[in-house]
Amino acid sequence: ARARVFDRKELRRAVAQGAKAKYGSEAERWYHLGLKQAQAGDAAGAKRTWERVARGFADVPAEARWVGLAAEALADLGRHPP
Repeated sequence: ARARVFDRKELRRAVAQGAKAKYGSEAERWYHLGLKQAQAGDAAGAKRTWERVARGFADVPAEARWVGLAAEALADLGRHPP
């Protein structure tokens, strides 16, 4: 029973932390999703996400920062595969 209570508390904490995340744009949100995927060991998922950021927002000047960061992350993945 204690384990279930702890698990529920952890779930609530994680949901609350996620709810606090504020992103300035969709490209930023997707970039950070790729970052979380990479940190969780899902390099293939991170690669797909960052490729979508790089392609999907390439023509949006306001998203240049996130497109650039996604491109850098992809290059890093290529240089340092998991």
